[in-house]
Amino acid sequence: MGGSEMLEALPIALGIALSPFPVIPAIMLLFTGRPRATAAGFLLGWSVGVSAVVVVSVLVADLIEFSDTPATWISWVRVLLGAMLLAYGPRPG
Repeated sequence: MGGSEMLEALPIALGIALSPFPVIPAIMLLFTGRPRATAAGFLLGWSVGVSAVVVVSVLVADLIEFSDTPATWISWVRVLLGAMLLAYGPRPG
């Protein structure tokens, strides 16, 4: 396997390697002394955390003012990204 094939497989490999992590808290909650109370606390903390992220994101989005014309640097970033895509496009797969 060459270097480019390994780089293409890296995101899939990371996804497979990290897939057991969501199961670990559930298993740990089952082996506590009071699994229902611990699970309820975990669910409450998770819900509060997700809600806080959503609220902060909405508040920050309200503070940002969008103009009709983008800044000059944004236009240059778009040109650079487009040039990179054009350079990457004809590459044989």
